Amino acid sequence: MLFHGLVFSLEERLAMLDFQEALGIQISQVASPFAHQSEQEILNRLCRLASERAYHIRVAGHARALKDDVKGMVAIGCQNIHLHTGVNPVMLQRLGVRGVAENLEETVRIIRDELPEAHIKASMLDIGHSRAHDLTSLAHLMAHELRINIITLPDTSGVMLPFEYAERIKACLLAVSGSASQVSAHCHNDLGLAGANSLAGVQAGATAVEVSVFGIGERNGIADLALTVEILEKAGFDSGWSRMDRNGLSEYYQYVHRLILEKTGLSMIHYATPMWGKGVATMGAGSHGIGEYGVRPSTDFFLNHMCGRSLVKRFLQAHHLSCSDSDLPALVQQIKNLSVEKQRALTRAEVETLIPSN
Repeated sequence: MLFHGLVFSLEERLAMLDFQEALGIQISQVASPFAHQSEQEILNRLCRLASERAYHIRVAGHARALKDDVKGMVAIGCQNIHLHTGVNPVMLQRLGVRGVAENLEETVRIIRDELPEAHIKASMLDIGHSRAHDLTSLAHLMAHELRINIITLPDTSGVMLPFEYAERIKACLLAVSGSASQVSAHCHNDLGLAGANSLAGVQAGATAVEVSVFGIGERNGIADLALTVEILEKAGFDSGWSRMDRNGLSEYYQYVHRLILEKTGLSMIHYATPMWGKGVATMGAGSHGIGEYGVRPSTDFFLNHMCGRSLVKRFLQAHHLSCSDSDLPALVQQIKNLSVEKQRALTRAEVETLIPSN
C-alpha cells in the first residue's frame, strides 16, 4: 500500500488473502481504516469473508495508537488490530514517553473493553534512532500491563546493521520476560539488509517476522516473503517453508507482479532479482563483484488515499504548487477521495485541479 502510491481494490486484496491462506501465512494486515472510509469498508468485508470461509489466517486492520483510529475497527468487531507508535527522539518531542504510553493505554483499553479476546500487535517505529531505555520501558508496559500479543520492533529507517538489530531484539525480550507477548521483527531494506536483519532478529529470539511479496512497502520496502523464508530455512529455522506450496507461491508472486506492472508500469522482476530473476540460473565467472549502494533522500511523492497533510505539503513544494494552510485539510480529503475513485495515486495535473483558486 505504501509502495509507489499503490492502491489495491477489494477484489485484489481478497485474491491475495486467498493466496496467503493457501500458503499457511498466519496474519495478514489488509487495510488501514483510519486513512479513509473505503479502507474501513474493505476491512469489514474481508473480515466477514474470511470468517464465512473458515480461514485460519488472521485478518488485521492497521491504525495509529490513538483512540479515534480504532473505534471503527472495534465497531465492526475486528478481532485483530495492529497499532503503531513512534519512539525516536523527534517523535517523542511532542508527547514524551509518558504521553506515548498514555495513548497506548487508552487505545488498548477501548479495544479490550469491547473485544476482550482481540489479538493486538503494537509496533514501536524507528528503533534505529531510538534510545534503548525508551524501547524497553514501553515494551515492559505493553507486555506486562497491556497484554499486547505481539510487540514489533521496526527498523523503520532501514539504517541498522544485523548485530545492532539483534541487540535491540534481545533487550526487548528481557523487558517482556515472564509475559505471554511475542516479539516480532520488521526490517526495512534501504541498505539491502532487510533479510539479514530479519534473520538476526530471529537468531536473537524473535518468534515472528513481518514480510511482503517482493518486499513491497515504504521507500525501498521491507523483507521479502519468499527470500526471508528461504534464508530462515537455510539457517535451520522452521519457518513453515516446507509446508508451503512452491507452485502456489510462484503464482502469488506472478499475480502481484502483474498488478504492480499494470498500476505503476514498474516491473518487480529484473535480471538480478533474488530467487525470481533470470540471473539466478546464470553463471559467468568464478568471482563476484561488489556493487556500490546508497540511500537517497525522497524526491518523488505519490499521493493516494493514504496521504496526510505533511506529505501533501511536500508534494506541492516539489511540484511548485501552492495551497493555503486553511485550504490544506480539504485538499487532502479531496485527494484521498479521488485516489479511491481512480484506484491509483494522482498525477500532478490532477492534484493541481483540486487546489482551490485564490
